[in-house]
Amino acid sequence: MKRRARASSTRCRSWTSLVCAAGVGSFTSILNTKTSAVRAMLDVHILGLLNIARPALRHMQAKKSGHIVVIGSHVAHRAFTTAAATRREAGQLGLTKVLAEEARPYKHPRHVAPAGATDTPIWDDRPGFDRSKMMQPSDVASFLISIVARPASPSRR
Repeated sequence: MKRRARASSTRCRSWTSLVCAAGVGSFTSILNTKTSAVRAMLDVHILGLLNIARPALRHMQAKKSGHIVVIGSHVAHRAFTTAAATRREAGQLGLTKVLAEEARPYKHPRHVAPAGATDTPIWDDRPGFDRSKMMQPSDVASFLISIVARPASPSRR
């Protein structure tokens, strides 16, 4: 992740928006969750966010503009028996709140988009869910476009 973040930082000389939407999951109880699965989730959801947010925020601070959006989950606010998912999302939400506080002096719009269940391949191995009732990835994409397309409000400038 760190190598990818450095490569992105080198290629993207003019960051205008950062949308963090990477994710891996494990839907098991605490007793059945392997440490390696938790490490993989923390690497992507927390360290991945940290490693990509730092260079993006540096670019945005210099320009005094930019949007930061983190796709989170409602799982961060409610514990489920699939504790591994709750842990990763709660950690990501905490880091996002710190990022928002650090970005506040620069008046960057920052958003946490706690998406509900979205019909993606993460559900392929989980029978019993009615995927027709889930949001579609295009719904999330439309929402993100509406966020980053709007200018900062006067109170944030």
